[in-house]
Amino acid sequence: MNQQTGVLSIGETTMARSGPRSIAFVMGDKPVEFSSRFAYLADFDSDSVSVYKVNNKTGALKSIAKAKTGLAPESLALDPLNRFLYVANLKSNTISAFMINRRDGKLKEIAGSPYRTGEQPHSIAVDYNGRYVYTLNSKSNTMSVFEIDATNGSLTELKQTGLYYASPYKLERQPSKLLLHPSARNSYIINALTNDISFFNYYDDGPLVIASEFGSPVEIKNGANAMAIDPNGRYAYVVSAESNTLTA
Repeated sequence: MNQQTGVLSIGETTMARSGPRSIAFVMGDKPVEFSSRFAYLADFDSDSVSVYKVNNKTGALKSIAKAKTGLAPESLALDPLNRFLYVANLKSNTISAFMINRRDGKLKEIAGSPYRTGEQPHSIAVDYNGRYVYTLNSKSNTMSVFEIDATNGSLTELKQTGLYYASPYKLERQPSKLLLHPSARNSYIINALTNDISFFNYYDDGPLVIASEFGSPVEIKNGANAMAIDPNGRYAYVVSAESNTLTA
C-alpha cells in the first residue's frame, strides 16, 4: 500500500482453509486499557436497535433498551467519540441517527432523522475524523455522503461545489463492502461481481473522491469477499472465498 496515494499493488497470495470469509488483526499492547460499556445490535426483522450493557468482568450482555429504526436495519456505525449512532435501513432507503446517552447508553433519535439515501443501503461507515457518514447502496450502485453536525449529530447530504460532486456518487460496479483507512485519508470498496477494489482519496479535509487517476480499480484475480488493513496502515489483505486464498 502506497502511503502517499493509498494505491494497492499485489504482493503475494497465500492459500487459506476452505471458505474464508473475513479477516481481523490483533493489535499490540496499548498504554491505556479500553473497556466496552455498551453494545448495539441491529435487529433486521424487528426494525430496531437493541442496547446492551456490557459486564466488563465476564463479558456478559444485559438488554436495557430498544430504539425504533427504519425498515430492515442492515448495518450500523458509531462516530469516533461514541456520541452518535447511525443505522442503514435496507428496505426504507434511509439512515436513522441517534444520540447516545453517555451515562446509560440509551438512544434518542436526532431531529431530522431518518435521512434519505440511495436504494438499499447495506453498508455504513463514519470516517475517522467524525466528519462524514457514507453508505453503499447496492441496488442503485451509488455511495451516499453526509456531513455530520459536530454539535448535534444531524446529517446534511453533500452538495456540489467547485471542489467535488454532489451526493450520491455513481459507482460503475456493484459495491459490497466499504473499508476506511486508519489514517482517514483513503477508503476502499470491494466490488464483488467484478472482482476488483475501487479506492477513494479525501480532497484536502473534505469528503472522498474517486482515485481513478491513481489506477483505481485494482483487479483481484482470485475474487474479493473481505478486506482488512493492518493497524499501521501499511498493508492491505484481501480474502477470497472462491479460491480459498489470502492476497497481500
